[in-house]
Amino acid sequence: MHAPCSLSLPRVRACARSLAAELGDRIASFGRGLRALGMTPLPLATSNKVTDKYEAMTGPHTLLIFEETCADWMTAALGAMSQSMPVATSYSTLGMAAVAEAINQTSAPAILCNYKDVCKVATLEKSCESLKTIIYSRNYTEAEAKPVGEAYSKELAGCGLKVLSVDEVMELGDSGKHKTVTFAEPTPDHVGLIMCVGGKCN
Repeated sequence: MHAPCSLSLPRVRACARSLAAELGDRIASFGRGLRALGMTPLPLATSNKVTDKYEAMTGPHTLLIFEETCADWMTAALGAMSQSMPVATSYSTLGMAAVAEAINQTSAPAILCNYKDVCKVATLEKSCESLKTIIYSRNYTEAEAKPVGEAYSKELAGCGLKVLSVDEVMELGDSGKHKTVTFAEPTPDHVGLIMCVGGKCN
């Protein structure tokens, strides 16, 4: 027979508060990191033009996520939204032509993808003028895997895109002047999420 669990409700609540605070810090750091990379909050007037007049999304406001749902996916999405930046999602099962179309339709300057997809995304550099940064997660990646720059140095030679891990983006958000960037809260009228399915973004 097992001894009864020693966790009490107050201890469980304290643990939950601690985890929530840690997640909140990660989200805030990632959002500030996106600002450090040159992304800016979506102005409400631009958001209204997109939703009311069906105008194209322009400017460095959208983060495209091309990754399976995971902790880094959620951190990135909430981090972008904490800075009034829309998140566009492109299913990880779609081909690179659909990803390129999603980048171009949303003018995304940054994309979150998996470690294993960095080189594929880097090939889109010439066809996606707005793309400046590839952010990679280590979802389903072995802990001892080398950083992307070392692992794919030949494949990324001559690539003009910044390539950073999720952790490196959070470090950017926690460094220097970026540490003081506050939340840029969206309004209920801001575009929050754009779903890109088969090359069409809705």
